[in-house]
Amino acid sequence: MADNYLEKRMEELRSGKTTAPRAASAGIRKGILQFPLPEKRVLVTGGAHAPGLAIAREFIRAGCRVAIFDPDTDAGHTLALNEGIRYHPADLSDSSATAYAFRALLKAWRDVDIVVCADRDGCEAILSEWSAHKKRFPIPSDYGVRLISVGFSPDRPERLTDEIPGLVASDITAPQGTSGYEQEIARACLFISLPTTRHNCRIMFT
Repeated sequence: MADNYLEKRMEELRSGKTTAPRAASAGIRKGILQFPLPEKRVLVTGGAHAPGLAIAREFIRAGCRVAIFDPDTDAGHTLALNEGIRYHPADLSDSSATAYAFRALLKAWRDVDIVVCADRDGCEAILSEWSAHKKRFPIPSDYGVRLISVGFSPDRPERLTDEIPGLVASDITAPQGTSGYEQEIARACLFISLPTTRHNCRIMFT
């Protein structure tokens, strides 16, 4: 009887009288626009706390290698242990300590594709080291590199573009003192990091 049932079902499928059930697509989040992002090496400053933490997690979900610089060693080591994020303890207000951490990251990864400055402190030191690294190792890349500033605009982005070939420098701002934007900011960072994004842009949440 079971054989007859299966044969009948196969005949119905072949004749078009019925259709096979469609499997739901894995990894699709309802209401969220998604894009494929190649695996990239991402640094997030201030990544142990919001909004940097949400940004780091979004890039991890996208399949990227993620490192964070943050002075909070307890939170940083916990993230490294539980979520696979590379943690470098760094006092971002100390430019020499930040530069040292960035040189250590470059030694481990050879280079960085995306830098997200979720904390203004330390950004200039990182950019200075990144620029020097690019001059020493001018390896061409179809992707280029991305600098994303969260909460501020970097000084003279045209200078940065001259110093770091292929740089796309963008910034994201949200109202001061507001919460609840962390996930939206993280997704905006992912959007700016797409290979098709070739121009500096500014995203503002109001």
